[in-house]
Amino acid sequence: MKKSTLYSVIRIVIAIAPFIPLSIAIYNRKYDHWIPPVIELLALGLFIISILYLLTELLIMSSKGLKGKVKNNFMLLMASTLVFSVLVFTFNLWT
Repeated sequence: MKKSTLYSVIRIVIAIAPFIPLSIAIYNRKYDHWIPPVIELLALGLFIISILYLLTELLIMSSKGLKGKVKNNFMLLMASTLVFSVLVFTFNLWT
């Protein structure tokens, strides 16, 4: 496996990781299962870590002058943030 392909897979896994506990929290909220808010906090923590990783990678790429990769990374960052926010507010998780 090439190094660039491995980094692409790692970047996508990091971007998707917060949505796994978030989907569990949505399922529990939808069917009125009460569990401690650990899953929501885990999803939020993973989301913050993924955003920080993607921002760090964005800064490194922009300092190297890689315009195409900066645009792709920025779009992944924005899409991840938008989907996470929409899911949280649609299913009323943190109120």
